[in-house]
Amino acid sequence: MTGNPVQVLKNVRIETAAVQFALAENGAVVYIAGGLNRAERALMWVDRTGREEPLNAPRRAYQSVSISPDGTRIVLEVLGPGLEDLWLYDVLGQRASQLTFDKAENVLPVWTPDGEHVLFLSQRGGAYGLFSKRADGTGQAEQLVSFVAHSRLWSITPDGRTLAYVDSSPGTGWDLSSVALQGEPILQPLLAGDFQETNPEISPDGRWLAYASDESGQREIYISPFPNPADGKWLVSRDGGTEPLWSADGRELFYRDVRSVLAVTIDTSSGFVVSGEPQLLFTGPYRPPAIHRGHTYDVTPDGQKFIMIREMDAVQSEIIVIQNWIEELERLVPTEN
Repeated sequence: MTGNPVQVLKNVRIETAAVQFALAENGAVVYIAGGLNRAERALMWVDRTGREEPLNAPRRAYQSVSISPDGTRIVLEVLGPGLEDLWLYDVLGQRASQLTFDKAENVLPVWTPDGEHVLFLSQRGGAYGLFSKRADGTGQAEQLVSFVAHSRLWSITPDGRTLAYVDSSPGTGWDLSSVALQGEPILQPLLAGDFQETNPEISPDGRWLAYASDESGQREIYISPFPNPADGKWLVSRDGGTEPLWSADGRELFYRDVRSVLAVTIDTSSGFVVSGEPQLLFTGPYRPPAIHRGHTYDVTPDGQKFIMIREMDAVQSEIIVIQNWIEELERLVPTEN
């Protein structure tokens, strides 16, 4: 590559990890106008019947949420003036405070089991790495692991020793892996194959792994033994599902299907048994499930309330089509034959 970068289009919509732009073979271009999408969203408590109670938090472009193990704090991924940063919401004090300030993106937060640290992904230094920051805001973030592949943090074992995450491979797409956090980091594959496996959630007793896979032709929720998912597999959802979450006692598994939240009873007292069919809890105008972009919802330790990201006024979108745009591109960025 030679020469300096040249701006060729303005006001192109940028979502998280996606630019809304496409170029056709015939030289036409299409894009969504609007710059950065900072759609205002509200945080809501929603009980199992769908009754809402707003949190006393400002409307922001919330991307993901995660409730602390004791239920007193919520870590929030927020799209701000720059890249994403993490904020903490004090449930009792009803106030939010910023946790990360680095110029690089800070995303995909995961609580340690003791609630003292927040693990997150950041591109500080140019490459993706796993960082740890004290939840009380003191001290500097510490890098624990460097990732070679494009990775997405997800779930941690009850003893805090192993983290399950999603990584990408040119040959197999999205796969599930784990990394040991004690001593020298050891990365191990969990599930890798022809299908897209995402959303790995380790059970509260550390024995089971819930995840989403499209092996049936659509995304469904499966459960396998952990840390050896090849030893068995059970289908949990019906007619689609993603973003599984365990209840704190491990007796229920929640998951999302488009705008709905469902629950299914789980019995692991002697092996693994799915008790009954999934039950619809509620449906609402909430942020759609994330395939590999973190938790768009979470459940309180008692399993009675959910923190949901409510979509507010829709961002107005305008789709622009420019015919023969390749000619304009060649004028702006001339090349020699």
